[in-house]
Amino acid sequence: VQINADQIPLARLTLGDSFWNKRFNIAHFAWELPVFPDRWKNSFNFFNEIWTPSKFCTDAISEKTTKNVYTMPFGVSADVQEPRDREYFELPSDKFLFLCMFDVNSVIQRKNPMGAIKAFQRAFNPNCKDVELIVKINNYTENKIGYKELYESISGWSNIRIIDKVLTKNDINALIECCNSFVSLHRSEGFGLVMAEAMLLKKPVIATNWSSNTDFMNFYNSCPVDYKLV
Repeated sequence: VQINADQIPLARLTLGDSFWNKRFNIAHFAWELPVFPDRWKNSFNFFNEIWTPSKFCTDAISEKTTKNVYTMPFGVSADVQEPRDREYFELPSDKFLFLCMFDVNSVIQRKNPMGAIKAFQRAFNPNCKDVELIVKINNYTENKIGYKELYESISGWSNIRIIDKVLTKNDINALIECCNSFVSLHRSEGFGLVMAEAMLLKKPVIATNWSSNTDFMNFYNSCPVDYKLV
């Protein structure tokens, strides 16, 4: 059962006893912080064991249950069945492109696109013609305040652009493939799927050296960024 722990009571009620009884039930939970909320502990009662996508999640959840908790990482693929070029995305052909990507529903402060924007602005000037930062947003209508702040932060920067239209999974993978480097200065990840996909597409990945993505990222295969917990 791959539903977040806070939704298990609703799932129990909706699906009914016959769905759960006389079966070996496994929950696949992700959680983005080192401490799993006590108010969700009752969800463990409906399962024989717990799976998580990362050691980070396993460590957090193991602290709150006597059930067996196993790390079962996601299978990652990044196929591009229909190839796209930069022209398809209206991107320049002659620049080094950094890509940052996030879903507003995943909490802007956690995904921290502002971190990537500020880092780019520290590294380059507003009219530098050799590089560009692409910020891909999904579900931007869900948080228009955060969206407005992003747009205000890049005012006057001709080399930072936002893509907010919905893309197919094929085109998301193709967009990653069109860029030169993926950046995620996140504040925590339950797995770090897009980072893994970008690495699979052989892109240098710059990302915060904390939480679940450290299962597959290190100083030998990517560009981890040090941090300070506050």
